[in-house]
Amino acid sequence: MKKDTKEFIFEIYFGATKYGALKVYIIVESKKIKKKYSTGACFQSELIALTKKYTGNRDYLVSTEAERERVIQEIIEDIYTFALPFFKRFEHVETLAEQVHKSGFLPHRKRFDKFNPLTKRFIDFYYQGE
Repeated sequence: MKKDTKEFIFEIYFGATKYGALKVYIIVESKKIKKKYSTGACFQSELIALTKKYTGNRDYLVSTEAERERVIQEIIEDIYTFALPFFKRFEHVETLAEQVHKSGFLPHRKRFDKFNPLTKRFIDFYYQGE
């Protein structure tokens, strides 16, 4: 799934593991950053990292038919509850850049992206503070 705006491209894509699990990734690309670098990526992560459910296991387990239906609904809910509001934050990029400068993209996950080069690139391009 992909949404293209004037400044950003938002993507959600799906993968699978050989162990019967689904992976859901989100990526945000900046068209402004892409003009300078070969890629405009300024954020990428597993969808589950946006949630407070995140643990060491980053997969949505679907090893049985019953689990598949439950997990599909869980992924849909996580997209509506976490991914779409996360993407909406980019509508006010100056405010977001200040927040990211102070506490990263995911403040509920301390030190998640403190040294992430994509986060640093986003701050370099959009943060207007000190």
